[in-house]
Amino acid sequence: MQGVLIASSDVAVRKSLTTVLQEGRTVYECGTISECLALAVAHTMDYIFIDDVFEDGSGEGLVRKLHALGYSVELIPIVVSTDGASTKLFHTYGVRHCVVKPFDVKQVNDVLEHIEEVLSVHRPAGAADATAPVADTAFVPPPDDVGELVSSVDVREISQRFRRMLARSLSRDELVRAFVDCMQEQFDLDNVVVMVPADGEPVFRVAAGDVSSEVVEQFFIPLDEPLLSALIRFGEPVWVNDRDRLGRANMLTAMRYGERLGVQVLCPVLSRGRVLAIVAMSRFHRYANSPVLVSLVRLFVTFFSKALENADLYDNAAAARESYQAMVDGLPFGAIAVSSAGRITHVNPQAGRCLGIEADELKGQSIEKAGSLVADLARQVLTGHAPSIVEIVSLKGKALEVTASVMPTTAEPGVVLSLRPAPVAPVREDRPVVPVQNSEDLWRNMSGVLAHNFKNALVPVQTCAELLPTRYQFEGFRQSFFDVVKDSVRRMDRWVEQLLRFSNVSADRRSWTMVSVQDCIEAAVEKAQRTRPDLGVELVRESDSELRIHANRELVVDALAEVIGNALEAAQDVGAPRVRIRAAQDGDGVAIEVEDNGKGIDKEIEDTVLQPFATKKLQGLGLGLAFAQKVAAANGGELTLSPAQDGGTCVRLAFPLKTPASAGA
Repeated sequence: MQGVLIASSDVAVRKSLTTVLQEGRTVYECGTISECLALAVAHTMDYIFIDDVFEDGSGEGLVRKLHALGYSVELIPIVVSTDGASTKLFHTYGVRHCVVKPFDVKQVNDVLEHIEEVLSVHRPAGAADATAPVADTAFVPPPDDVGELVSSVDVREISQRFRRMLARSLSRDELVRAFVDCMQEQFDLDNVVVMVPADGEPVFRVAAGDVSSEVVEQFFIPLDEPLLSALIRFGEPVWVNDRDRLGRANMLTAMRYGERLGVQVLCPVLSRGRVLAIVAMSRFHRYANSPVLVSLVRLFVTFFSKALENADLYDNAAAARESYQAMVDGLPFGAIAVSSAGRITHVNPQAGRCLGIEADELKGQSIEKAGSLVADLARQVLTGHAPSIVEIVSLKGKALEVTASVMPTTAEPGVVLSLRPAPVAPVREDRPVVPVQNSEDLWRNMSGVLAHNFKNALVPVQTCAELLPTRYQFEGFRQSFFDVVKDSVRRMDRWVEQLLRFSNVSADRRSWTMVSVQDCIEAAVEKAQRTRPDLGVELVRESDSELRIHANRELVVDALAEVIGNALEAAQDVGAPRVRIRAAQDGDGVAIEVEDNGKGIDKEIEDTVLQPFATKKLQGLGLGLAFAQKVAAANGGELTLSPAQDGGTCVRLAFPLKTPASAGA
């Protein structure tokens, strides 16, 4: 019996391939890279089909990891095109054939037949038949070379995770929490407890872990504990009941500690003869019977020790940064620090007063938040067009002299903006701005998103159509065929509708009328809940029933529906999901805020979240917020994003205020 693994994030693709391959084969399905690696380690697959996009990575990355496990010619990538550098990468890992979307039965069978021919040529004489049945046996540890390959895959993943954390300059507390989460994920542990030296005490105390508050307050391990000396001597994980290695006295102490913490394994975190921490772990559910377990844990703890060393450097740098910021805050003029990515890293109070915005509201935001002219000067310096620029501009009715200069530091390049009252009239007036995406990036993102989505939708249709002549007599297959076609057509029809809607947004005032803000919100909520059921999300509305705006009602409702729908999806990941919608008069306009208590916008996409076709979703065109932003601009308003108080995201749509009285006038 042949084993086939189908790794695809799209259910329709998996079902289509399963329909083709299930005869005479055992078919496994998975939707993520981590699931695929787990199945590949547990079973020897004859073929592995790999889709191009996953939630936790790319198909190219998965091919690289599977190749490290010993899979090569049996890997069959599923791609949207055979052109480009991706297929060259596959070839370096022994892959010779791909399945191109939308594939059909003949294409799949031709690829399998060719692979079988290659395998038959290279199969050693007398080798066992791959299709012969294998008797069920107890667990047998893998050979050493396979163990090394498994560990290399995991070590690579863990090292990349830690490098990302170090690049973000995490503090020690954040690093410890991240390490606990990582160990639980990698080894499927029920509990990981990390103990670190206490401030001002010669003991180790609990810094993180699933233990009661009473244990956190009372539990400690003295620095002169004999058990601690034994752990340092071993330098690797030790089970608390290991009497042969610990000795009777130390074993009893270790078992007592283990019972208090709910763990079974103790491991020191060493660096240059110092103990930086003690890691205590529960029973391992993954790799428990593997000979590489201790080696894996030892290597991961080594990464942790290096990260803790860097965390000390970070704490020193943080203290220096605080001193620097205090000096900047004391300057008699406004100062804004901007990173190379165009995000505001620091704003002193004087700059906040010049801009008429609280300084804390600007930190972490894109420089465009400070105004289009200020952003324009900063971007010119960042792109190297000029080392320093001085210009007089008008910001919210104030004439300011703005100087943009390269940040005087040897670290990552950035820009320092200084703002002073201008002695003369401004040269340029500020204007609302919508960030413009590079045209090359726009076309690349658009072509990639459209090709991936539409070809994924065509795959099941083409597969079922190919099988229809031979399997039409089966009632179950006929019904399945009709359902697949309906679902695929429905998806493509929805995407075409979104494309047409995005392209047809117009600022034509002839379609504008006086509309109630509260009425628009209610209509948008109803529309969002039809396409994205709230699934128990608490929906709070706070709006003034008297508010009116002069706009295109249909476009405003559609834009609000997209924003509310995104908020409903984001709130699904928390225990008590909530979405709050507020509408109120804001100066000379009306502000509608949609705030969720989800996890917030991913750091990797926060710079592109408003750009069309830039999406991390596996099914979608990435036009939701881009459409809402375009609608706001077409109706004389703007759309901005900011972190919510509960850790989620707040989307703010601002429109010019029009009361019934002024409209009649």
